[in-house]
Amino acid sequence: MGTEDDLEYDVGTMLTSLGYYNETDPHFGRTPERAAKWLHSFKRHTQDEGDKLLEVVFPEDAPDSLVIVGPVEFRSMCAHHLLPVVGKAWVGYLPEDGICGLSKLARLVDYYAHQLTVQERVTNQVADAIERTLKPKGCMVVIRATHMCMSFRGILDGVAETTTSAVRGLHKESDSARSEFLSLVR
Repeated sequence: MGTEDDLEYDVGTMLTSLGYYNETDPHFGRTPERAAKWLHSFKRHTQDEGDKLLEVVFPEDAPDSLVIVGPVEFRSMCAHHLLPVVGKAWVGYLPEDGICGLSKLARLVDYYAHQLTVQERVTNQVADAIERTLKPKGCMVVIRATHMCMSFRGILDGVAETTTSAVRGLHKESDSARSEFLSLVR
């Protein structure tokens, strides 16, 4: 993996090839440095690190108490176009033997979203991490986002939103459990 210095050089080269880069222009002087720092922050995230976010589980006997956190705002980068994706996520689970801190669910969304990825992958990564670590009776994740690749290129639609969901366990098997989650996040 390249360093921020490598990325800075590459961004400067790209801007030069586009005919924009002039180090004496105050608007472009530090652009390669800023862009490299920003791009470098979108590192690939691992399942192990994601699971660690949920490793503290508190024992709780809460039968049939649905836990939902959301909307959780996030920012991501489209792996196909290197353009921003901005959206909101709703994360819910029905505990079996324990619960996690509520902020951990929001951190999990941010963790998996803050990389070069696609919305469908983030949705499933969050649900899979909850299922692996908390072992709930069921869980659901709904993500709604606006993709700049649709706003600035292609169809040029600035208002279209994309919604994805991941449904696991009881929420997949039971219409009433799924409906309860969806009614609470509307």
